[in-house]
Amino acid sequence: MSTRSPRLAACVGLLLAAATAAGQSASLDARRVTEVMPGVNVRSVQPVPIRDGLYEVIDDRGAVFYLDGAARIGFQCELFDVATRRNLTQESLARFRAVQFDALPLELAIRRVKGDGTRRLAVFADPDCPYCSKLEHELEGVDDVTVYTFLYPIASLHPDAAERSRRIWCADDRDAAWRAWLLARRDAPAAPEGCESPVAKIDEIASRFWINGTPSLIFDSGRVVHGTLPRAVIETYLVEPSLGASAAPASTGASGGS
Repeated sequence: MSTRSPRLAACVGLLLAAATAAGQSASLDARRVTEVMPGVNVRSVQPVPIRDGLYEVIDDRGAVFYLDGAARIGFQCELFDVATRRNLTQESLARFRAVQFDALPLELAIRRVKGDGTRRLAVFADPDCPYCSKLEHELEGVDDVTVYTFLYPIASLHPDAAERSRRIWCADDRDAAWRAWLLARRDAPAAPEGCESPVAKIDEIASRFWINGTPSLIFDSGRVVHGTLPRAVIETYLVEPSLGASAAPASTGASGGS
C-alpha cells in the first residue's frame, strides 16, 4: 500500500508488542519500526501488557476483535503482516464468510454458460442497480465460466426492480432478457399471468450467505465479494483455490442494500 495510517501503525505496533510478550522477538524501538514501516514518523513506542498470546474473535455478524489470553485487553483494527503487507484480518474474514458453492440454490438462478463453462460464479443482482450493470459489462469479457445470476431487487431503493425481475424471469430466454436490460436497457415483455419469480425465496436466503447489497459475488472458491470488480480481479478470483467453506455461514440478520 502507498500510505500508512496512524491506525495501521498502532495495529502493527500492538501485533509486534504481542509477539514480544510471547517471547517471539526482542524489545521494539523506534528504529525497528522505521525499518519495517518506512515513512512512519514514530513519536512513541511502549510495551503493551498482553500475556499468553493474541487471539482473534469473530462474532455472528462478522465483526472482528482481538483479545489477550486472559481476555483483559482487547482492541479492534486490521492486522497486517509487516513483511508481506498481507491483510491478515481480511484474509481471516474471507475464510470465515466463505460459502460452499454447491450449497447455493442454483436452480433459482439465471444460468449462462460461456466457453467451456468450467469456472463458476454466482452473482446476486438488482436489475435497476447501476453497479450491477457495470459488473455485467465487465463479465462480457470473461470466458470459460458459468454465471448464475440471482435476482435480488431492493425495493426500498428501486421500486420497479421487483416487477422487472419478474418479467426477466418469465421471459422465454431469461439470460437474453437479463443481458438485454443490463447491457442495452431493452426491457423484457410483460410477464404471462400467473408467472412468478423466485425473488421472495432468494431474499430469504440472501442473509445466510452474507448478502446484503448488490452486486454481491460468490466464487467457486467460496469467496464472497460485495461490489463491482474489474475483469482482471474477477479472473484472479475465478482460479483461486478453495477457502475451505462450510455449507453456509450463520445468518447475519442483515437487510438489503445496493
